[in-house]
Amino acid sequence: MNISDPDGSNWTKLADIAFRDISIAQIPQSGSVSFWNKPDSFFETIFKSVPLVGGEEKEIMKGLFGADYLWNNNGSYVLISHSDAKGGNKIQLSIANSNGGEFKNLNMPTLVSKCVWMKDNKNILCALPGEIPAGAIMPNDYNQEKFRTADTFWKINTTTGEKARVIELEKITAKYDATNLFLNNDESILFFVNKTDGKLYRITL
Repeated sequence: MNISDPDGSNWTKLADIAFRDISIAQIPQSGSVSFWNKPDSFFETIFKSVPLVGGEEKEIMKGLFGADYLWNNNGSYVLISHSDAKGGNKIQLSIANSNGGEFKNLNMPTLVSKCVWMKDNKNILCALPGEIPAGAIMPNDYNQEKFRTADTFWKINTTTGEKARVIELEKITAKYDATNLFLNNDESILFFVNKTDGKLYRITL
């Protein structure tokens, strides 16, 4: 992994990567970038960070399979979706602090790609996938688009674990496989892309 100026000058190596496919995310309000091998239920995910100015790599977390990560807005906590076991059929949502400590399972079986942090850095909005086929390997089969989900929408307090529906079940009249969730400035509207038809939708909160 390397960094350079926009014109390609000042090219500097940040880290050697032992994986073919990686995900990279800037750690908000920090001078570091995080990276990890792309989620695969059959392989352990190694979650690391390195300063953008160069320096020693830091291992944040390991020991989870098929993990993916989503930092909150100030980089103090990270949301984690991961397989329940190596080659597992279930996905779990957890949270940890920026050092990988205070790990806690939120008991919400969804993926970070179906979640967004709110400005308070405590609450998240997530689409909870339904109609996952029995025996599906998660998250592999979903990421490989072997099926579409039918989602419901929830607000979760990551501190207390409290959960509440964003929209009542009877008001969901179509099948939504939600991804790319984002909020407007005052957090009154949740937007998402429905993978079923590729269109942009919104929910008034």
